[in-house]
Amino acid sequence: MSKIDKRISYGMTVQQLIEQLKNCNQDAVVAFQYPSGDYWHTQLAGVVRSIGVQTVQWSDYHDELKLQEDEEDENSREVVLIF
Repeated sequence: MSKIDKRISYGMTVQQLIEQLKNCNQDAVVAFQYPSGDYWHTQLAGVVRSIGVQTVQWSDYHDELKLQEDEEDENSREVVLIF
């Protein structure tokens, strides 16, 4: 299994996300957690403003998915992004 397929296999599908959100307060604002990168390792919460479909590729430098910069190839995958 390629690195990109392995990372994506850990992810939640749209259907799984919908099922989880059905159990939440429907009027609650949706946010996502991310690290601040500061000395204290503070965790921040950014609010979701929109979603979209984007092509990603694997970054060996970051050892993570990155937004597509080059032409699509066999190592590109389409994902739903939360902004």
